Amino acid sequence: MEAFFIVADTGYNYLQLQKIMLRAAKRLQWPTDTLERTWIPGRDSILPVNPSPTFFGGGYYPRTSFEECFSIEYWDSLSEDEKPADNKMAIVAGVHTRRSAADAALHRIRMHCPKAFVEPGILLTHVIH
Repeated sequence: MEAFFIVADTGYNYLQLQKIMLRAAKRLQWPTDTLERTWIPGRDSILPVNPSPTFFGGGYYPRTSFEECFSIEYWDSLSEDEKPADNKMAIVAGVHTRRSAADAALHRIRMHCPKAFVEPGILLTHVIH
């Protein structure tokens, strides 16, 4: 489904992005939702805290809902760019169905995250079992 992702910042270092995300969430009083995923240093990946081999093979799974909350996602899971981003990550501050709603949220976020922008993309809204 067509989506508009509010991206607060991008980078390759999960821990740096996490600090930026938590600081912005506190200032904006917006929730964070890690989807029970975290950075696993030995694997250099965003993975479930309690992996299940029957759920995405215990690997990374993308956000699947429209909402205003902070999370860290792989750039490739939200961008329509066809070039692989080599583990680039993004702080997503919200996902909207309308560009106007995303632009309004972007205006609020830019006070605390000056690099923020809206990225059009596709949100997989299927039910995960």
